[in-house]
Amino acid sequence: MKTYVVVVDSEILDVEGLASLSDKLAAEVTGHGGRYLSRDRAVSVVGGDLAAEHITLIEFDNPEQVSALLESQSFTELRQRRRQFVRASAFVIEGA
Repeated sequence: MKTYVVVVDSEILDVEGLASLSDKLAAEVTGHGGRYLSRDRAVSVVGGDLAAEHITLIEFDNPEQVSALLESQSFTELRQRRRQFVRASAFVIEGA
């Protein structure tokens, strides 16, 4: 079952710091079978009160690929470093 990861960057604290991790994070994601459908795109909120500067949408073939990514030590370390540069939320959604 296709599985999607949505990352909502609500506040970017350090653009250069975030950019320094971008390629490393992308390599981890693609190395675990992820495909970017939208990456770090500006957001236009048309309803509600979502606070988002960027939203990233990543597709995986199955939830096991997402689990493997989230459990990998290298990705975990990169995510922790990323938290220094941005306030963000992430969601995993199983699709059809």
